[in-house]
Amino acid sequence: MSRTSNLYGLLPNGRPFGPPPGGVGTHAEQIAKATTPRPKPTAEQLLIDNLARRVAVLERFILGPGDGR
Repeated sequence: MSRTSNLYGLLPNGRPFGPPPGGVGTHAEQIAKATTPRPKPTAEQLLIDNLARRVAVLERFILGPGDGR
């Protein structure tokens, strides 16, 4: 076994080489992830998202745009 094979898959800081958790690596993996059907959001999820957007708009209206933080 060569030194290269011992070090294969490790970055200099010792973390395993590869995509981040939940990420995609190779082009084939990206294509596979892009073509898999995603579940449609439920009516409840859509209502919650809509409410969250409305609350954010009201916060900006009441509190002002803020200082960018």
